[in-house]
Amino acid sequence: MKTLIVVVVFAALFGAMFAAIPTGESFETRPYNVGHGPNALRAAWWRNQQPDFETQRVASIPGDIYEHEKIDKVIDGQRIFGHKFIVGDPMKHFSILPPLYGCGHRIKTSDTAKAAGCKSAMNGGFFDMRTGDCLGNLVSNDEVIQAPGNWNAQFGMTNDSRFIAGYLTAHNVTDMGFSQLIAGVLWLVRDGKSYVDQSRRIEMPSDRFVTMAAPRTALAFDSLGRLLVVAVDGDEPTDKGLSLYQFADLLIKYGAVNAVNTDGGGSTTVVIDNQVVNRPSDKCPAPHSDQTCERTVTSIICMK
Repeated sequence: MKTLIVVVVFAALFGAMFAAIPTGESFETRPYNVGHGPNALRAAWWRNQQPDFETQRVASIPGDIYEHEKIDKVIDGQRIFGHKFIVGDPMKHFSILPPLYGCGHRIKTSDTAKAAGCKSAMNGGFFDMRTGDCLGNLVSNDEVIQAPGNWNAQFGMTNDSRFIAGYLTAHNVTDMGFSQLIAGVLWLVRDGKSYVDQSRRIEMPSDRFVTMAAPRTALAFDSLGRLLVVAVDGDEPTDKGLSLYQFADLLIKYGAVNAVNTDGGGSTTVVIDNQVVNRPSDKCPAPHSDQTCERTVTSIICMK
């Protein structure tokens, strides 16, 4: 009888794991086998851990909403394209937004950005690709959308003008006065140095997720307290893009003191003035499967 119960429980868990993977989605493009990002099951494993984060006073530099630079670099023999934004007054011009119709709905980055009046935007946090649920902690314009307390890297900004990057408890999320907060997977840069090896031991994503060449998106802050929002294009099936080690090195060259990896791969989207300006890697539906299309996602990074 005990053997039967164990078999049934294992089968249910195993079936649920595969049910979370939509047809055509590969394990290797995801940080974890279950879901597409910070996982509620993992929160219990790290419940007794202490907060571990870095902080920096947020800059208030007058001027344009952001400085924008197109990325066109050769990195380890591969030509990499992307976009870098530097926001000089993040308290005024930066926000994390849930999808247009709320978590549980997958919407294009460009649609949520247009509805919110964003001058520019990028895709934001990880999400369940089957249900459209936002994954991990999420705070938008002072509202705690959700706070499951996942032990994954977080990037946020508090109402007393501090950036926070690192590991937080559920109590931190609700008690530290966040105006904006998003959960990522891997703390890429800490104190100006690559932190990929250390964070992968803590967060335990798949090896392939870390080392594969892929489109990437990240949030960071520099020593002046400016916000850096960076995305690079790529294509996982054809081994184009950056590993997270390469991405961390690039962010350090751009002056990142602390940086967190947000959702990448086919989700990576850059919008300026309501136009998608990068090259998303997802294939379009037939009969245009020879072209690429913008993926529907959940939360976004908004600059306005």
